[in-house]
Amino acid sequence: MILMLEGARFQGKSYLFDKFFEQNTDPRIVPYKFYFVNWIERLGLNRNDSDPALHYISLGNILTVMEKMASDNSKLIVFDRALYSCFVWSQLRKRLPYNRALAELLAILKSPEYRNCKTLYIKSIKLNDLERNDMRGKDMWDNMHSAQEEDHWYQEFFIDTIVEHTNLDRNVWVKESINTMTQYDVDNFIGFVNDLACELDS
Repeated sequence: MILMLEGARFQGKSYLFDKFFEQNTDPRIVPYKFYFVNWIERLGLNRNDSDPALHYISLGNILTVMEKMASDNSKLIVFDRALYSCFVWSQLRKRLPYNRALAELLAILKSPEYRNCKTLYIKSIKLNDLERNDMRGKDMWDNMHSAQEEDHWYQEFFIDTIVEHTNLDRNVWVKESINTMTQYDVDNFIGFVNDLACELDS
C-alpha cells in the first residue's frame, strides 16, 4: 500500500512526515522521499526548469514505486510528495500543456498498477501567515510560487480526476486534512497512519 502526502509548500507535510517516523516502531511502515532537487542539480538540469525531462524524472521514480507496490499489501510506503505534486509542478514550471498533463495523469489513474494508493492532501488554515513568515529558501523552487497558486493547480487536477481517484474496488482515494500546526494534528496524523497499517496483510 502507498500513502501519498500532497499539498502546497508551507503546509506542514514534511513536518508531519518527520514527526511520524521519529516515533514509528512498525517495520511495515516505510518512509520514502525522492531527493529530486539534488538529482536535478547533480545532472546540471536546473538551468532548464521548463524542460519536460524534469517532469519525467520525477514521474518515473513515482511509477517505479507504484508498480512495485501494486500487488504488495504487506508494507505501507509513505511518500512525502508524489503523483499529484509531479503534475502540479508541471504546470507551475510550464513543463507540459495542461491537456497533456491531465491525459497522462488519467492514464496512470486508470492503469491496473494504480491500486492500494491513498492520497492525503494536507492544507493549513494558517496559509497566509506561513507564507509571510516562512520565506525559507530551502531549495531552488522555494518562494517562486505562492501556496495559493500551487493549491489552485491541485484543485484543478483533483476535480478533473475525481472519478478515477475514488475507486473502492481498487482501494484508492483522495482525502483532505486540515493542519493547524499543533500537537493535536501530529497526534491525529500518527493515528491515521497507524490505522492504515491495520489494513495490511499480516
